[in-house]
Amino acid sequence: MDERIEYTLTFSKKGILRYISHLDLVNVFDRALRRAKVPVYYSKGYNPKIKISFDRARKLGEEISGDVVRIYLIQEMRIDALIERLNEALPKEIRISDIAQEKTREKNTKRA
Repeated sequence: MDERIEYTLTFSKKGILRYISHLDLVNVFDRALRRAKVPVYYSKGYNPKIKISFDRARKLGEEISGDVVRIYLIQEMRIDALIERLNEALPKEIRISDIAQEKTREKNTKRA
């Protein structure tokens, strides 16, 4: 069984970056997680991707305050360190304001 730790990030998106699409926002977070060298959990399969999920897609041009994105890590990190590292890697118009942590386990998907 793989252990992964779920972190719920509360973020805001303001200024000129309110005009980026949802897919671009996903790519911004993906890139920021890699740049911050966060130990992220990758999906299984031929083309692994960082496991990340947003509550919902927002309208183009809408300023966001207090929206939620969930990321999954393979090892625990201090919340203050994670906020600092991600805010340094993200553009200045996107800020992480809070993070909550919850441990989850993935079912063993190996076939006999």
